[in-house]
Amino acid sequence: MTKKRTIDPRIRASETFACLTYRQRDLWMGLILVCDDQGRLPGQAAYVRSTVWPYDDVPLSEVDGDLAALESLGNILRYRVDGRTFIQLVNWHKYQADAEWLACSEYPAPEGWMDHARYHGKKNVILTLNWENRKTSATLNQGSITKEENQPLPLRDVNGDVKDDGNGDDDCEDEAERENTPQAAVAGFSGPVTMQEARAIQGRIRMATSKMCKVTSILEGEIAQIIYKYPEDWIMDAIHTARINQVPKWAYVLGVLKNKAEAASMAVKPSDYAANIER
Repeated sequence: MTKKRTIDPRIRASETFACLTYRQRDLWMGLILVCDDQGRLPGQAAYVRSTVWPYDDVPLSEVDGDLAALESLGNILRYRVDGRTFIQLVNWHKYQADAEWLACSEYPAPEGWMDHARYHGKKNVILTLNWENRKTSATLNQGSITKEENQPLPLRDVNGDVKDDGNGDDDCEDEAERENTPQAAVAGFSGPVTMQEARAIQGRIRMATSKMCKVTSILEGEIAQIIYKYPEDWIMDAIHTARINQVPKWAYVLGVLKNKAEAASMAVKPSDYAANIER
């Protein structure tokens, strides 16, 4: 059963909204209302019609065309898992960032997607999944990372205790949990282009990090994301700096990268980027 949704009023003034027909706009608003707490639902045209327009006999071919229009604008992602079609609202967590509770989805996530959940478990214990970093990873910008490379963070109760995790605690792991990945990405840098390149970079960074501290599943996820924010040589230098300064903590590495990115941005002249400002 769906719950209360947050719909940003600015949606009606957006350029993508203006590109849609009236029915496509109604479909977009309807998907927001009927999807589950992870912004996900079955993607068959018949199912969408029955949930969004239960009293309207819209031809299925037209429903499919309306969904294609939303997908072309980047509002939704349609994907298949085990022969079934599903829909993911791409910016779901960005616009539901103020939600206090989000249940897990019963539908499989698209490849590379990270869910964010907070709900009551057994004995009314509050469990969370990637909850603290939902505002920094709220889009499909990690879509080129496989599930194996981007393992979800472990479920935790309200006191921060790990549930069903036999890996034990680690200083490096604790720091990674408390620190969000910096947002000061390098201007003009988009990260690896192919999956093969991404895996190769991740492997090298993982190896360098293992010489500094234990590489947990949490750090695996951090590494999988950070390679799209900073060049590999920057990350390697930051890890080397942490080791030289005898501060073997991932949070220290992130701090070094953030400072370097901020210094680089200060060195950029307005004339260097004025022509690229979105108008």
